[in-house]
Order: sequence, then C-alpha cells, then structure tokens
Amino acid sequence: MAAVRRAGSEPSARPRTSNARRRMVDGAIESLRIHGASATSVDRVLAATGAPRGSVYHHFPGGRTQLITDAVTAAGVLMSEFIESITRDNDPIAACQEMRSQVASFMT
Repeated sequence: MAAVRRAGSEPSARPRTSNARRRMVDGAIESLRIHGASATSVDRVLAATGAPRGSVYHHFPGGRTQLITDAVTAAGVLMSEFIESITRDNDPIAACQEMRSQVASFMT
C-alpha cells in the first residue's frame, strides 16, 4: 500500500529537520557578525533560516544562550580550519597576506 500524501504536498517542499540545527547555528553566526550578540535573538535567527520554532529548544535546551555559545564555538572551529589551511602550504608572510585579504573581504 502506498503512503498517503495530502494534495499539493511534496516531500522535498518541506525543509529537512535533520539540518535545522546546522541552519540555526549558521544563521546565528551570520547574525552575530552583522548585528552583534545583543541583537542576535532566537526570532532573528529563525526568520533568517526558516528553521521551525519548535526545534529551537529541542536542539538548544539552554535557549538563546546555548545557541550563541554553539555559534561562537562553530565559528571558532571554522576560523581554526581556515588558519590551518592558509598556513599549511604558504610561507608565514604569504599566510598573513592571505589572512588580511580574507578578513577584509569578509568584513565588507
């Protein structure tokens, strides 16, 4: 017997809940970059990411504080990976120039 779907519902039309946490962390990183910590709210992150409201406290039982903490931690990992990637194959001066270039483009 085939699964019953409501008319007009497509399986791919709904965002996958398995990536809701990742979307919220990424959205919080972006909000922190643009607006700062004091203006980064759960509502702002949800609006930017389209993540379902119900998943906030499922993924972040500590609420906004945990979301921001996890976002800062994830951003630190990304930055560490970036620094490692530019220093792996470049001499120190070239690595510093690459870092300066990337930071300048990120800030604009």
